[in-house]
Amino acid sequence: MGTHNIESLEDIIEFLDYTSLALSDNSKSIQAKCEDLLLLKKTNYSNRQFIASFCTFAEYGGIVRRFLKEAGINNSVVAGCFPTGQMPLDIKLREVAYAVNYADEIDYVFSIGKFLGRDYDFVSRELQMVRDICEGKTLKIIIETGELLNSENIAKACELCLLNKVDFVKTSTG
Repeated sequence: MGTHNIESLEDIIEFLDYTSLALSDNSKSIQAKCEDLLLLKKTNYSNRQFIASFCTFAEYGGIVRRFLKEAGINNSVVAGCFPTGQMPLDIKLREVAYAVNYADEIDYVFSIGKFLGRDYDFVSRELQMVRDICEGKTLKIIIETGELLNSENIAKACELCLLNKVDFVKTSTG
């Protein structure tokens, strides 16, 4: 086993999202997690970049923002009928419009079923509409690579994301 430079391993944390998407989440549990993150940052990372963001449901985005903004920690929320993306587009877009009010970043589940049905025009329009709603925000598209079946589909999904100015592509919902 090779040796690792601890500094470079510690550098990885700034690219990770701390995520809480449990069915049992509530205002108090999210606040407690924010307080834990603040303590961890103060204790171990006071002079360093910390996690990329705290990701949760839109309902709790305001709590995350209130507790972590001053510490320089972004908040991200899931939208687009997380985790499946299986909902009519107009409902998904309304969820995004709600979510942008409570987040620095949006993690959006694109329409995997439409994509697998080769309705690339629909998916491209969907991504463009989401990009428009998320203007000024970081947009991360969850493409669910495990469902895309092959590397050609993964490449095509990434291509559609690039064409529609998505900031990040995420491999899965977890």
